[in-house]
Amino acid sequence: MPRLTALLLTSICGLVPLHGVQAAAAVQITKDPATQEVPVNGDATFTITLTNTGDVALSNLVISDPLAPECERTLAALNVGSNPVTYQCQLLAVTADLTNVATVSADSVEGVVSDNDAAFVDVVDPLIQITKEPPTQTIAAGDTATFTITVSSPTGAFLTNVVVSDPVTPSCDNSFEALEGPISYDCTTAPLFADLVNTVTV
Repeated sequence: MPRLTALLLTSICGLVPLHGVQAAAAVQITKDPATQEVPVNGDATFTITLTNTGDVALSNLVISDPLAPECERTLAALNVGSNPVTYQCQLLAVTADLTNVATVSADSVEGVVSDNDAAFVDVVDPLIQITKEPPTQTIAAGDTATFTITVSSPTGAFLTNVVVSDPVTPSCDNSFEALEGPISYDCTTAPLFADLVNTVTV
């Protein structure tokens, strides 16, 4: 009889429900990269990732992005433990810096949940650009090195009083009263007997 009582108590204890554990709904959106540079009228590309970070299923997910409509999507469901949903989208022909915010909202048994993430697009608008080629060259000791300098305006701006300076290689110094299109010229160092890092500035 005592043994039967013990079994009965074990069975009753097994029926006691657990308290204090409550389901929670949560969603996360990330918009990458957080910062990117594009030229004027260039295209910004984003990667959007949606993750169910809660422990209940999500449905009717709506992704809104007023400044980048191509990033807007709808998703029927995102279950607990499922792989994140990732996609790419673009904002075309960007002309000015902007902070772009993507927002997601979703339904759950716990109610509506939401999240947002921001990405900054830095529009680079160089009026003038200079290149020095080749970036690396190998010569014998006592030989000279020749470079090709190209000065241009990526935006097509009309520039005046353009001055090119190269303290290490004065033969690369130059000046132009006006710059209406790309200008290229060659210049040569004196004989070299040691490695050299040579910077040209415009």
